[in-house]
Amino acid sequence: MTTVSLPHLAMLEASPPEMIRAAASAGFDAVGLRIRPTMAGEVPHPLRPGSRMHKECLALLSETGVKLLDIEAFWLRPETDPRDLLADMETAAALGAESLQFACADPDSARAKSNLAHAAELAQGFGLRIEFEYMAVSAIASLRAALEMVTGCRTGNVGIMLDMLHIARCATTLDELRSAPPRLINIFQICDAPAAAPEGFDAAMQEARFGRLLPGEGALRLFDVTLLLPAKTKISVEVPLAASRGLPASERANILMQAYRRYRNGGAKHTGSNS
Repeated sequence: MTTVSLPHLAMLEASPPEMIRAAASAGFDAVGLRIRPTMAGEVPHPLRPGSRMHKECLALLSETGVKLLDIEAFWLRPETDPRDLLADMETAAALGAESLQFACADPDSARAKSNLAHAAELAQGFGLRIEFEYMAVSAIASLRAALEMVTGCRTGNVGIMLDMLHIARCATTLDELRSAPPRLINIFQICDAPAAAPEGFDAAMQEARFGRLLPGEGALRLFDVTLLLPAKTKISVEVPLAASRGLPASERANILMQAYRRYRNGGAKHTGSNS
């Protein structure tokens, strides 16, 4: 059975305990959490091992049976020193996370590759995977470039994070996806969007963070991409639902799960026409 996860980007204002409760109430198998802010305006969460929130999250994960799939999101920047991430890796491992999400904002590809490889070595010591994501709004904006980054790591604990929005906005072809080594594909972030991409970096970033549509409500080729995924691939329903911020986290999570189930049960009707 496919693991379906509720990512923190879906409702950034929710605390980690709220995310776990919402995931459980809506029938998600797993959850993704943020343990550090990645952009201005995000709230840090006191999740260091031994903290009250850390203990609460561990208890909730145990009581509900929800798994912690991944931790969002670590950006490789020119100033990045992977050793500075050791505390976050310790926190992720103490919570029972499976993997860490990484992306790249460093224009120096050689330095970025070196830092990713170093981070992978450190993560391996905590039993963690790294899922590397390419995006049109990042320094690594193609599947080909992402594969070069990942295959430069020798530890075997690094894969590619696939995101339907970025597949479309980076013009990744189905042939490219078909040729990607299945062993590198572990998580697929599912959402929908209009066929036309927004113009400009700021608009593209706004769409990625707040403008996604529920599966089946846009024009992306979700079903075609899903057919190419390895059977082991886990699904993360990444739709922020900005228009529903007034609703409790549990209701918003339920909207996401119901949309995913509708798509899953009738996905062949939503093949779209772009990508």
